[in-house]
Order: sequence, then C-alpha cells, then structure tokens
Amino acid sequence: MLHFFCSRRNWLYVLFFIAFQSFFNGSIGVAKPYKRVLVISGGGINPGFAAGIIAGAQMKGWQPDLIIATCGAGIGATIHHSEQSLKETYDVLMSQNFFKALKSVKIETANLLTLASKLSKAEDHSIYPSIFHNNVLYVPFTFPPLLKNNTFHHTPASAKLILISAKSLFGPEDVGQKREQKPLFQQVFFTDDKTAEFIRGWTLPEQQSYPNTNIARNTETITSQSTMMAMRAGLADPYLLNPLKVNDDYYFAGAIDLYPIDLALALGEEVMATYPTGFSPDYEEISTLTSYGFSQNKRRLETLQHTKVKWIDISDADSVGFNPVPKFIWMTNAIPHTYHLFTSAVAKQWQLGRDRSIEALTVAPGSVVDVRSHLRRPISPRLLEDFSCHNAYEWKTNEVASCISDKVGGCNRRTAKTCTPLR
Repeated sequence: MLHFFCSRRNWLYVLFFIAFQSFFNGSIGVAKPYKRVLVISGGGINPGFAAGIIAGAQMKGWQPDLIIATCGAGIGATIHHSEQSLKETYDVLMSQNFFKALKSVKIETANLLTLASKLSKAEDHSIYPSIFHNNVLYVPFTFPPLLKNNTFHHTPASAKLILISAKSLFGPEDVGQKREQKPLFQQVFFTDDKTAEFIRGWTLPEQQSYPNTNIARNTETITSQSTMMAMRAGLADPYLLNPLKVNDDYYFAGAIDLYPIDLALALGEEVMATYPTGFSPDYEEISTLTSYGFSQNKRRLETLQHTKVKWIDISDADSVGFNPVPKFIWMTNAIPHTYHLFTSAVAKQWQLGRDRSIEALTVAPGSVVDVRSHLRRPISPRLLEDFSCHNAYEWKTNEVASCISDKVGGCNRRTAKTCTPLR
C-alpha cells in the first residue's frame, strides 16, 4: 500500500480520483439545491404586496422553488405557502378573517416624545435594552384561523419557505440591569426538514462584516413550529412591536439578516429579490443599530454589491401599506377602519407587487436597459453621510459628479445613455 502511494504515476491516479469524487459529491461544480429562490425583505404591514410579488413571478413563468421572507413580508409569503392557487391566496387576503386579524393590531405607545426618550436610553449599551413592553404597536400572540396548511410541508402548488426571526438571549427580567459581554440575539430559521439540511450551521455575513455586533455567531434552525407562529415571530421589530413568547424564549423580527441575499445565492441557481430601500435615520436605523449592533444602511450597501440578482423595485410600497404614521407628536394606526377600505387597499398592494415583479422579469440582463435601470430612487441622500451616486445608486455618469434623480444634469438612468451601471 505504501509503495502504491509513493509511485508518482499512481499519485496522478489518486488526484484524478479525488477530483472526480469531489465533482459528484458536492465540493466542485455541484448543482445548488434549488433552481429559483425568491427573497422578499421587510415590507412592514403590507401583506398584499408580498403576495402580489409571488403572483407576478408565477404569471411570468418564474416559479420559485424556495421563498425566503423577513419581517412583514412573511405575512403574504405564509398565506401563499398555505394555499393551492393564486386565487385562493387572494381570497384569504380579502377575507373577513384576515381583516379581523389585522384589526387586532393596536397602537400601544402613541406619544412620539415617549418613544424618542426610550430610544435615547437605548443608546446606553452598558445595560439591557427595554424592548419587551411599551413599543409602538401591540400585536396579539395568536390570530384567528386563516390557513389550510399551517405547516412548512409545501403543497404541490407552492414553494418551500424559510421565515427568518431573531431569538432574544435575555429576558424582561434583565432590562435595565448591567449588561454582560455576551450576544443579545441569535438568528433563527424556521423551515421544513429538507431545507433545514442545507442551512444548518449557516454563518451570517453580518458576523464577518461586523464582528462586534450583538449577534451570536451560531444560527439556529427550527422545523417543529407552525408557519403562523413563525410568521408572528418574525414581525416584531425591537421598539416597534411586542415580541412573541414561545415557552421561555422571546422572538423578534428577522432584521438581523434583513437582506438574506447571500443565503439565497448559496441555495439557488437563480435569485430574484426586492431591492432594499434605506432605513430612516430618525427611528428605524436607530432602533436596529441599538438592538443588533450594526447599521442596516451599511449592510444594505454591501448587499447591493451582488450582481447575479434580479432586483424588484419596491419604491412606493409604503404608500399602500398599513404601517403606523406620525401625526404631530402622535403615532396613528393606518389599518383601515372598514372592511370595504381594507379590501380596496389590499387589492392595490397586490397589483403593485405583481406589476413590480413582472417589471423585474421583463428587463433582460445585459440589455441596453440594464437589469438595474428599471429601479426608481432606491435611497434618500440623507440616509448616508457619504452619499454619492456611486454608493447609493450603483450608477456613475460621465457628465455630473452625483446622480440624485433619474434625469438631472444629463444623467438618465432609464435610457442608460449617460449613466453606466457599476459592475
């Protein structure tokens, strides 16, 4: 045996055999587990929009094999996962039961000055933050029965599903106490048994980019919970919604990895994703920064470096959503008061999501109108101190130093005559 390995010719056979085995066993050139992965990030209380995105993809013949949803996008994705057709998904969204479920969401802390004071105290990183009570919204732990299929076992008409959440590693009893030097949150994936095999042990890109975050290095994959529970767990942004308690654990929104493009690219041959908009520096950015320990706006710019993604423009999605809105010094509930207003609003959400998904699939990569050129203004200049055309829009122009609109100073992204996509 030793003589065999000492022979130069036989060494060549051994190396060839290893390469051959690696090719077929997964190390080199092996196919990814899914052909098409759809990522729908965030979205607030805008369930029809996420479901409409899925509808538009299917209408264009782009049937996702796996859907990854975070935060509010999980509502529409979960409803779609349960049903047998797009019509049934639409019917659930328009149902009296769903309207009743949304009407159960109430304003918990309306005074913006109180909220501002709470966020100000959260900047003290020496103590555990107050995120369990007295947030903007109160969402019940359970909703009225809505779904035919409340498990992660997918139906023949639906894709597999991953819902992302964050498990708190401290509890209400710790709030205000001196903080230990340990992580505050852990990323959690809720999914089916088969998909779980591919993502166990997944390392978060945020850990690599921001090693001093408040996030645990290891992730957790859970297959034993219902889709409704997982959806509710992923809704609760710190300071915005109350968390979901399951046994002794508290779950918050999946904003740890709000833009899971790296995960999608690892799992799928083709990836389509919602083009992430920036976080407001007045509230959203502060709340996630103090909770998770890194800037979502900076993470967003890292995400946008990926070029092998079909981007869905989600500009103006908030205009048809049900997110609470400020009025003077008060936060007001934007969920429609009547069933008629509710169905009308959900129909607009569905149509906008469907149209934007179709738009993304209509733009051909490499064409004169590039895969990104259909995007509207993706970020406001005030969200970043180092704002420029290069980092905020991924465009450069030969005529002006900054590109702050589609058609300003000779810059026209839609026709790509003067703007060139950064690759």
